[in-house]
Amino acid sequence: MRNPAQRLEADLLSYPGMLVDETVVWRAWAALHQTEYDRFEHNIRLGPGRDPGPAYSPEVRKGEILNSQMRIDSVGYQDIQPDLLPGVIASPQDVYDVFPSAVATIFEVKRRATLAALGEIVGYYQAWVEEWPNNPAPRMEIVCVEYSSTILPGTRALNIALVLVAANFSILSNAHGT
Repeated sequence: MRNPAQRLEADLLSYPGMLVDETVVWRAWAALHQTEYDRFEHNIRLGPGRDPGPAYSPEVRKGEILNSQMRIDSVGYQDIQPDLLPGVIASPQDVYDVFPSAVATIFEVKRRATLAALGEIVGYYQAWVEEWPNNPAPRMEIVCVEYSSTILPGTRALNIALVLVAANFSILSNAHGT
């Protein structure tokens, strides 16, 4: 019998950094909204990260920098032509180099959104606008199945879209089988 991570292996590879249940939520959202965007990038690293210094090997330094950076679940781009971009986007800068007026949306994906999700997306937004001050500020969207009402004042005040989706979590059940 395969476990949920094995059953969702292809999706987990497509959406690195998302937890298994977040992958189910994202698939439900994508089934409804994917065509509204020209391109998606997942597991976007943002901010400087912490470099442990030259006493460590380049691989260890790179790993520590990546692990200490902020990590955005997904970014959707609009008003771009995907075929003019490289196959792999290392940074939003790669998109802005070709499409300076690209419209980006930062997505935070949770099964149940709480104040932690609100804090994460606000932190990502602030880091983004500091890094790319000459490009359009990104939109923000929290995608979830349910949420704590404590996030509503913040989502309203900060213009963060709260998108609820109906996701079928039966694939996570051991009764699901192979």
